[in-house]
Amino acid sequence: LLDFANMFTTIAFLAATSLTVSHCRITFTHSEVLREGDLYATNSAKFKCDNGCLVYSDSRSMDMRINDGKSDISNFTAMQFPDRPDPISLPVRPIHLLANNEYRLVFRGTGALPPFVMYAVEKTSPYLETFVMTVHNDDDAFLANSALVKRFTVLRSAESPIDITFAGHFEDGYPQVYASGYDTIDETDCKPVYRARSQEGALNSIISIPSPILTVDLGPTKNTEKRTKRNSFGNKSPESSVVYMSPGYTGCSYITDQTSSFNRVLGTFSAESRLRSIFFSSHPTGGPAHYS
Repeated sequence: LLDFANMFTTIAFLAATSLTVSHCRITFTHSEVLREGDLYATNSAKFKCDNGCLVYSDSRSMDMRINDGKSDISNFTAMQFPDRPDPISLPVRPIHLLANNEYRLVFRGTGALPPFVMYAVEKTSPYLETFVMTVHNDDDAFLANSALVKRFTVLRSAESPIDITFAGHFEDGYPQVYASGYDTIDETDCKPVYRARSQEGALNSIISIPSPILTVDLGPTKNTEKRTKRNSFGNKSPESSVVYMSPGYTGCSYITDQTSSFNRVLGTFSAESRLRSIFFSSHPTGGPAHYS
């Protein structure tokens, strides 16, 4: 992954082959992310919730059920609003029941599994007040305004990237984007896939992240009326930024054998600007792209 500033308009070209993989589970310190591939074999998958958890998803399928080891206790329709889910709150399990009665996600339908992303975050996690939103349309994008919200997490089951641009006045820190949930942003082992280097760089950047989950942290901001009003999807100034990352990359160094994407990059790809060419070779296990 790279973040370039002070360069002319950048055109990125990605050419890579991909491989379909069965499992997409990602296990973070305080959370877990599941996708439909994790249920292909048995229509069921356990998930991390030892300390009680909040469950979010971009799906509202009634056939996606949460089971406590004895019975189905909820389903994805309980999250109600399609674009901003109310999380399903699951209590701490009694210690003597944890071994045999784990929380599981179960598909009760008769047809194909619906596409979904599920984010289960423990109640001991930091930043539990963070907004979680979902994206359903290919042309949806986010204009992150520092006057409205400090951070938010986005879920998206489609493989196409999520586009993000910024507005506002950033005082003591610049926006960062993580390819993970809000619970990871203070972890030293988890790095942002994008970090703005300046006020102008943030306002003139369109960030396209190929991840089923991402978190935007706008950093410390000053709530004043002195803010830009323009939409930064317009023409870019020379100080603009772009992100390059392979599908499934999370930014967390302890994630070594898991990928959040159905695709793994097998080939090489290049990105060219007016100033120079940078050649990338992908990690053989689908991790972050190396560059030279």
